[in-house]
This record gives sequence, structure tokens and C-alpha cells, in this order.
Amino acid sequence: MEMKDLVAAVKAHAIANYNKGGWDYIVECWEDADIEKVIVGCRKPAGAIKKVGQCAKMLGERRAEVYAEVW
Repeated sequence: MEMKDLVAAVKAHAIANYNKGGWDYIVECWEDADIEKVIVGCRKPAGAIKKVGQCAKMLGERRAEVYAEVW
């Protein structure tokens, strides 16, 4: 599978899961090149989504920590 197809699959998943686990960061802040850097070596969409999902989860958790400290 070509890199552009993997990136498209990740972006589609990010949009479909916008309000879950930090995927909004991927939609709003990441460019295709950012996604490509993370998914190097992936052959299937599921693997690419999993790798980017790890980053999205970390970003979402960090946001939750910051929000918890605000109040």
C-alpha cells in the first residue's frame, strides 16, 4: 500500500473519531508529513492507525492532565 493511502486512512479515522482520545489533535494540528513520519514502515491501514493512535492518546492524556490542574 502506498504512503498516501495510509495517510488518507489515518486522516479518515481521525475525522471519524474526532472527539475521542486526542484524535482532534491529528485533525487540527498534524500535516500529512507529520503522519508520514510516524507511520514509516507500516504496510496496512490498521497498523498506521494504531501508531498514530498512540500519539493521539498521549496528547489527549496530557490535555486531560492540564485541565485537571487548572481548577
